[in-house]
Amino acid sequence: MWYGWEESSGPVHSTDPTDANINPVRAVTMCGKKVNRYGAWRLSQSQPAKVECDLGYNTPTPPPPPHSPSTAHSDTPNQTQGLPAVRAVAVSAGNDYSLAALGDGTVWRWGGGYTNGGASTPIQISGLSNVVALAGYKLALDSSGRVWDISGTSPAAISGLPRIVKISQGSDHFLALDTSGNVWAWGFNTYGQLGNGATSATYQAVPTKVIVSSRSNAAINNVAGIAAGNSFSVAVKSDGTAWAWGAGASGQIGNGLTKNQSLPQKVNVLTTATDVFTSGSTAAVLLGDGTLMTWGSNYEGLLGNNGAVTLSSSPVAVTMPPGMTFASMSSTSDSASFFLALGSDGSVWGWGGNPWGNIGDGSENNIYKTPVRSLMSGVPIPSRC
Repeated sequence: MWYGWEESSGPVHSTDPTDANINPVRAVTMCGKKVNRYGAWRLSQSQPAKVECDLGYNTPTPPPPPHSPSTAHSDTPNQTQGLPAVRAVAVSAGNDYSLAALGDGTVWRWGGGYTNGGASTPIQISGLSNVVALAGYKLALDSSGRVWDISGTSPAAISGLPRIVKISQGSDHFLALDTSGNVWAWGFNTYGQLGNGATSATYQAVPTKVIVSSRSNAAINNVAGIAAGNSFSVAVKSDGTAWAWGAGASGQIGNGLTKNQSLPQKVNVLTTATDVFTSGSTAAVLLGDGTLMTWGSNYEGLLGNNGAVTLSSSPVAVTMPPGMTFASMSSTSDSASFFLALGSDGSVWGWGGNPWGNIGDGSENNIYKTPVRSLMSGVPIPSRC
């Protein structure tokens, strides 16, 4: 089963009428979890054949009964019907679509727009098998390490990539991490977000390696995590450092400047980063001690430190709830303005914009500048990816 909530024109998908035709949105997998612009989901670790929300109805109280498709938004979970009784391995959602990859390797879509037409109940995407990860409305990764474009009438393999282990979709570009720790990028490169030492307003369909030097063409290496944001990219290396490139006007590069960068730049002060996430023009890293640091835009309080500044070009500490550390976190879509994090006790916390109840604390139409606890608790702590 799958549960979802927020603005919807069918079960478990979100619609923002103000930007549905401006920026495609994405959701990325972090240890089997997905977050979209207005809501979040996790894979149930205790029940086979279930996908449940990160927020709500994970208590001894059973979830509500199935219901008919509705166009009303909801800040409580609603069960989606029509999916096979097979354990889900990945989910993805955005402005007006939802996707689920099941344990039998199939992929199902519902919602509208970006995923090849609208559907109020799940429809299988033919031509895919052994899918293990999804990124936004466009990318799927199969168990052999092949990446697929699933946005058209039929899936098409992305050529020019080696075996891939992680994928991420940004506002206008894509990232893939290979088994050797190198990063590949394709899409638009207006601000240098492809990390190839150049900029171009022309869409680049062929993936190229992200490099650290235009002179030597040496590739960035030893990368453990990737996240594509709003025309910028971030990577965490196995040595605990973070690197960023692309649009930098809001401080997204994290090197103390507000300049665009077409090559990866080392983010200031970070030495123990374990994973990386983005929300719009803001980046966040999870540190080894379970705390978080953020940089970039502070739109709707995304820096999470109760600050009044509009941006931070160097990492700042997120105000942690007393006695709490975080075990995981999830990126949100490129046009989103909120973060969600998983507490070490299984609680869920969120901050940023909360227009439709996406933080999950039972409220709407407000902004949180520091983490607040959602109504969700008892979430199993995922193993490190």
